[in-house]
Amino acid sequence: MSIAALRGAFEKEVRESRDGLIGLCRDLVRIDSQNPPGDTGPLASAIERLLAEEPGIATRQVTARPPAVNLIARIAGRSPGRRLVINGHLDTFPIGDAGCSPVIATPGPASWC
Repeated sequence: MSIAALRGAFEKEVRESRDGLIGLCRDLVRIDSQNPPGDTGPLASAIERLLAEEPGIATRQVTARPPAVNLIARIAGRSPGRRLVINGHLDTFPIGDAGCSPVIATPGPASWC
């Protein structure tokens, strides 16, 4: 399959999954992972539960420096060769004013305090 065909298939899947993807993002944003203090355990556990729904994904949590929890997920390949590694982080910047959150976790337009 060509790169253009793969890109088209991916874009189609994203369009068809739009509402679910927005819901997933809203659910994940609701989980506090502000740094400080950097407690990413609840977010790591939520993502781990999501990945557990997919066959062939093995996960494990690693805590090198509490309360920061890291999540490692592995999809086994079918043959030897090169591998793709994706690295990210789970902690977020502080919201700012603790009484005012610019993050919108409900349907509708964004609103700010």
